Amino acid sequence: MRQIRITACARTVSGLLVSSILAGASVAPGGTAAAEQTSVQSGAGADSAGVQALSDLPLEDLMNIEVTSVSKKRQKISDAPAAVYVITQEDIRRSGARSLPDVLRLAPGLEVARIDASKWAISARGFNWRWANKMLVLIDSRSVYTRLFSGVYWEMQDLPVSEIERIEVVRGPGGTLWGANAVNGVINVITKKATPAREYSVEGGGGPDDPAFGVAHAGGTMGRAAAYRVYAKYFEQDGLVDAAGVDTPDTWRMGRGRARIDWQPTRRDAVEFTGEGYRGRINSMQSLSLLDPPYQQPILDRANVWGWSTLGRWDHTISPTSELSLVGSYEGLERDEVLARQSMDILNFDFQHRLRLGAGNELLWGLGYRHEWFGIGDTWTISTDGAAQDDDLFNVFGQAMLPLLHDKLRLTLGSKFEYEQETGSAVQPNVRLLWAIGTHASAWTALSHAVRTPSQMERHARINLPAFPLPGGGTGVSGFFGNPDVKQEALTAYEVGYRTSPASDISLDLTAFFNRYDNLQTTEPGAPFQEGTPSPAHTVFPIYVENKLRGDTYGAEAAFEWHALRTWRLAGAATWLQMHFVLDPSSADQRSVQTSSAAPRFQLNLRSYLDVTDRLQLDLATYYVGKVSAWQVDDYVRLDSRLGFALVPGISLSAGVTNALQGRHREAGTDLLQYPTEIPRTVFGQATLQF
Repeated sequence: MRQIRITACARTVSGLLVSSILAGASVAPGGTAAAEQTSVQSGAGADSAGVQALSDLPLEDLMNIEVTSVSKKRQKISDAPAAVYVITQEDIRRSGARSLPDVLRLAPGLEVARIDASKWAISARGFNWRWANKMLVLIDSRSVYTRLFSGVYWEMQDLPVSEIERIEVVRGPGGTLWGANAVNGVINVITKKATPAREYSVEGGGGPDDPAFGVAHAGGTMGRAAAYRVYAKYFEQDGLVDAAGVDTPDTWRMGRGRARIDWQPTRRDAVEFTGEGYRGRINSMQSLSLLDPPYQQPILDRANVWGWSTLGRWDHTISPTSELSLVGSYEGLERDEVLARQSMDILNFDFQHRLRLGAGNELLWGLGYRHEWFGIGDTWTISTDGAAQDDDLFNVFGQAMLPLLHDKLRLTLGSKFEYEQETGSAVQPNVRLLWAIGTHASAWTALSHAVRTPSQMERHARINLPAFPLPGGGTGVSGFFGNPDVKQEALTAYEVGYRTSPASDISLDLTAFFNRYDNLQTTEPGAPFQEGTPSPAHTVFPIYVENKLRGDTYGAEAAFEWHALRTWRLAGAATWLQMHFVLDPSSADQRSVQTSSAAPRFQLNLRSYLDVTDRLQLDLATYYVGKVSAWQVDDYVRLDSRLGFALVPGISLSAGVTNALQGRHREAGTDLLQYPTEIPRTVFGQATLQF
């Protein structure tokens, strides 16, 4: 059936537009389980009016939703020995969220804080800031974590929300399967595959304070065994507000295009090709360091960004008990900023083989290679020593799944072995045990080890802070200096979990964890030295990256879902986190203890999805986030609402309010060079046409 969808949005003068939705590529039917697509709801299942009632959805609870990110195979959550949560496409649509970070607020254990119009800080179980470096983020199992700075450029992931099939959020270490930097968790965004169903869509809109945006996409068959899916998107985002409620110039605009082909040449083979490109401008307020008075100058950094990526995947079924997968990708990124002009090119190959050995035994093994080219255009504020321009990473992993006690107990043993050119080797093992308690409950426990690899900037960069006058005359400058010998940060994690579905309409998921961190980074003062270039001559007070911090964190996470009525669903999540860190006696860095502990102690959310009638939907979501003293961020309550109405078959309308309870609030702290803004109240509207 041919479909054309037109969407229009309007927002208040508060200027809050959240328009970046992450998407990627997945494997065609018949591929390996690591990329199979399953979801409670996908866009193709929507009714002709564009609004699907809860009564049309299966009562699929948290126990039965399927995931692939825990064991790189398709399995029910009840069989997954890890703290995993799935955000379905129906959850995304009815939340009213228009950005991937706002969607991630639905998951327990995640800390989501908006910094300005285009930037977010997102992590799990602490350590959250602009460059949250212990959370691995994937698009269809392809990493978008940058090892140049360590973290994710969330502003670069702005694909349409309608392209997301589901999001799997794994809290806790995932290094055995996904490698270094999957320390506190893994976010895997799984997108829709191309299907034979012919579809043409156009979305567009705007508002009194936000310029227009638009998305056009098409899909259909290519011969008898292939399908395609393409789209083009453009949007513009106005700035937010400052502490006084004045509009800020942190605007954001981006254009992006993507094409995907899924091809099944034989019953045993599935092939996928994806190509993507984007270009845009991201404005933000920055602090420029100077050697002359006033030593610090606020500037509007107009960052031009562009990039592209291509991915190919081949899945082959050798026999009913053996299948393999080969994935190759190449991507490039450029950011032309005042503070740091940078470029990256990444070549990646991954191979894996799954073998079923009978009696429920399984063996999964694989190997991979990754090569990265880095480039930094030196400025006075940020520069590098030029020692490293590229990097190689090799890995091999193996994982065995063994049934015990007539399949009541399931033991998982595995490890990944990595060798990185600069930091050397790393071993990341895990042991997991799942106990199937009847048909409606399961318990699990895990012991895992994971590492975080230091970024190129942590090893080779210099970041100058604003200068200052010396008491006896002259100029002084403090600067952070990278350390080529900095060690890998390490985590040993202990986890237990329990899931139950005491009734067909209720699900409950509980997790408790204890994490022990070693070799956490600190910044230690060095001996001052004189520097004549650039002028005027100045004294440098260096601060070097070291590994003199260790600590423990522990906490609990809970999620529930209740179909109170056939037309009313409630869902919610709660998180409690405690953090304690200790410095090495030789350390002089007191701030690292404070910043490492920068996380809210409590977080809560409660969501209500109600079908008032067959044509009218009312959805509410309330979020509570505790204060973060280290960043001087107060606790806040956020209320989002959405009203959806099917006007006539093929036409639906929706409207809503985000942050309805407060005129504005602050969510994030600031790093040394970034000015945070505040999040204002926003009203939005949307219209959809399908035929």
